[in-house]
Amino acid sequence: MPEEIRAPCGVLCSSETCEVFKATLTDDNELRVKCLEGWRECASEHWGIELKLEDVNCIGCVQSDDAIFAPSYCPMSNCAKNNGFTSCGQCPDWKTCDWLTGLHADCPDAREYLFSQE
Repeated sequence: MPEEIRAPCGVLCSSETCEVFKATLTDDNELRVKCLEGWRECASEHWGIELKLEDVNCIGCVQSDDAIFAPSYCPMSNCAKNNGFTSCGQCPDWKTCDWLTGLHADCPDAREYLFSQE
């Protein structure tokens, strides 16, 4: 498994930048609990799902359909997949996407990455 990959939304998936990724790679349940607390509200508000501890596993949405940020959970990953994009930056509407706008407010480096994918 690569040590880092990019999600369609531009987020860098690595054990250095993503605690969910790190918790999965290291099988760290204490870190999963911390991640669950951090992602529970977001998942409920933006994805309409109630996350459980067993959901807090991710090796990158481009590597697994069962990952927390995979198309089965994440609307951005799902949208990219359904439209045949490997990156949201390939979509002509990505700069006005409500999902990406919220995410990129917290992850500006992901937005910068998408500019390179246009």
